[in-house]
Amino acid sequence: MYTVRPAILLAATLLLGCTSEPTGFPLDDPSFSVNDQTVPFKATLEGVAQNPTGVVCPIGSFAGSFSLTGHASHMGKITGDGSGCTAFTGPGTFVFLASTNRLVAANGDELWLTLASGSGAVVGFGPNGPKLAWTAQKDVTGGTGRFAGATGHVTETGTQDGFTAPSVAVLEGRISRVGAR
Repeated sequence: MYTVRPAILLAATLLLGCTSEPTGFPLDDPSFSVNDQTVPFKATLEGVAQNPTGVVCPIGSFAGSFSLTGHASHMGKITGDGSGCTAFTGPGTFVFLASTNRLVAANGDELWLTLASGSGAVVGFGPNGPKLAWTAQKDVTGGTGRFAGATGHVTETGTQDGFTAPSVAVLEGRISRVGAR
């Protein structure tokens, strides 16, 4: 009789502990998924304009190319480049029609981004010319090394203080889990 009581007590404890009520454990959070294969991504970039070569844009728009330096999560210190097409939409406003970016980690692994949408405006004037501000949505479209097959989405917010100053941008979003090499 005394050996049955501990067994009944253990069974009752297990049954009472297995309720459908939330326990506060992270798995009870509907937004939590053990299948979530993305991680936060953030990059701070500085871009310097270059003469666009090989960039073909639609009539009524203009080409731009730039080199990048900065720092990114999962990458460390980065360099890179980009190019794209921009069109004016009205006095002091513009849209990005196309854009690609290549971010390169110190070990040579690359992360590739492609424009989904973006626009901006002239927000003032300074000694170097118009001050620009923009927001763009970009898709992660792959890469090399540990970023091969990467996917995701980032939002870019940027500014440029005139035509001769470098642009400054921050990318924030989520990318698929990166592989180890």
